[in-house]
Amino acid sequence: MEWIDDLNRAMGYIEENLRGGIDIGEVALQHRILTEWLPSSGYEWASKSDVELYFGPNMTAEDYKSQVWLPIEKRHV
Repeated sequence: MEWIDDLNRAMGYIEENLRGGIDIGEVALQHRILTEWLPSSGYEWASKSDVELYFGPNMTAEDYKSQVWLPIEKRHV
């Protein structure tokens, strides 16, 4: 939903939904954010805490679901 993306940016966070074991999901997330989204977004990492949500006990399952909220701020030119 586009309005959720707008709200997250206004609060200074982007939200990523992950599927897969935590090790696989977090590596893929970092790669995707750092190489694809962040360089072209007009945003940069902010100095705030990130938020991680985990759904269920089996964090290594291939269908495991989690969310990561990463702090961002407008890039200063």
